[in-house]
Amino acid sequence: MKWTSKRALAGIAAALAVAAGGGAAFAAQSGDEAGPPGPEAVLAGVAERLGIPEAELKDAFRAEALERLDAAVAAGRITEEQATRIRERIESGQPPRHRPHRHAAPFVETAAEYLELTPAQILDELRGGRSLAEIAEAQGKTAEGLERALLDETADHIHELVNRTGPLFPGDPPDAP
Repeated sequence: MKWTSKRALAGIAAALAVAAGGGAAFAAQSGDEAGPPGPEAVLAGVAERLGIPEAELKDAFRAEALERLDAAVAAGRITEEQATRIRERIESGQPPRHRPHRHAAPFVETAAEYLELTPAQILDELRGGRSLAEIAEAQGKTAEGLERALLDETADHIHELVNRTGPLFPGDPPDAP
């Protein structure tokens, strides 16, 4: 089975989530009755089982993620520009920005850029019960301006899809649906 760019990025995201600590809410869990252990606890446990230092395991995850990233570029599943952004995050120990399982993730990134916040700050505010409009106002921006930024980003993606020739996603076989 060939990997699409989304699957490749999801694999890289999974490796980095374990290596770098992943989502704040998941990482905050301690492994007691509140839920499963956070990524750092899992990483420490795996390192202990393997009898290697945790730093060595993190380095191995990073090396594997970089190798897979290079392979995705070589296979044409992602562009060099995309790879450069992802590579910077891998090398700094941060998880990838996009979380394919969350439909709002691309919009959160666009909103964060417009509002001059990080995606994590946006998500924290949303989890705290504030709307994007309220966050915009608190940042001295308008809800209408945020909406325009989100619509422009969506229009760019639609334009790209409409004008793309060949497979819908890089790396898909020509007969992919």
